[in-house]
Amino acid sequence: TLFRSKIKELFTEIKGALFIIIEAPAGFGKTCTANEILNSITIENSKILPFFTELSRNREARVFKHILLNEIDDQFPNGIKQNVVLEQIYKGRIPLIIDGFDELITKESNKEDVESMLSTIVDLLQNDAKIVITSRKTAILNSEEFLETINSSIENFSLARFEIKEPTIENWLHNQRLE
Repeated sequence: TLFRSKIKELFTEIKGALFIIIEAPAGFGKTCTANEILNSITIENSKILPFFTELSRNREARVFKHILLNEIDDQFPNGIKQNVVLEQIYKGRIPLIIDGFDELITKESNKEDVESMLSTIVDLLQNDAKIVITSRKTAILNSEEFLETINSSIENFSLARFEIKEPTIENWLHNQRLE
């Protein structure tokens, strides 16, 4: 709940674009956390319509931008054009939650593919856009390319990185139960 409240605080207090990265090993709760963020955004503000996508479901396309646009087409009713959805993402009315960002990265992924994925995210970080990605702790999010991409445009958005650590017994039990 502390984690969720910190992210909620960032969403409400940060003016301008916000990029949140949540990293953890497999099975540590990234998807659960993404769903909690989705639920808390939805409950808090009826004027915001979060867009949640799980990249593990769509592995046919290799270009992240195409996957994202395909997900927009699939999840929004016919007649709502991609540019309208993108405009609302830029305005912050449609926060983008991308679960499993690392799912598109394979051992065969080349440097250009990774740079394209990162630049697509950075291109979306305009005005008041709010983007959350979950990923396993991968080399790409600590790579020179990532740091260069972020540093080249960091004045346009705020960045917050979280790491979900291995849970302990204290995370699950109240003090009385621990005793």
